[in-house]
Amino acid sequence: MPPPAPAPTDPAAGGTARAPAPAPLLNCAEGAKRNPRPATSPGPGAPPRPRRRSVRPRPEPIFDPRTGEGAVLSDIHSTPHGPRYATRKDFVYGEDVTIGEWTISTENLPRYR
Repeated sequence: MPPPAPAPTDPAAGGTARAPAPAPLLNCAEGAKRNPRPATSPGPGAPPRPRRRSVRPRPEPIFDPRTGEGAVLSDIHSTPHGPRYATRKDFVYGEDVTIGEWTISTENLPRYR
C-alpha cells in the first residue's frame, strides 16, 4: 500500500505551512447546563437524611515523656471561640490516673532520656 499523498499545505509538497485552526471556545451558555442544586442536596420528595448521633465527649489524656508529667482534659463546653475543656487534672508519672471509667497506672510509661 503506497503512503498517503502529502497535503497541499505541507512544505515538503511545495505548499505553505499553516497552523491548525483552533477549536471553538464554548461559554457557559453553550453545551453546558448548570445543576440547580448541589449534588449533596436531596431532591424534592427525597427522604430526609439521618441525623448525626451526638458523640458523648470523652476525656482526653495528654502524656509528656520529656517531663514525666501529663494531664487529663474533660468537660467540654462551648465558648465564643469554639469548644474548650473546662477541667484539667495534672499528674506525674507513677500515679494512677482515672480517665473516664478507666484507671491506669503510669508507673511504667516510657520517658525520653
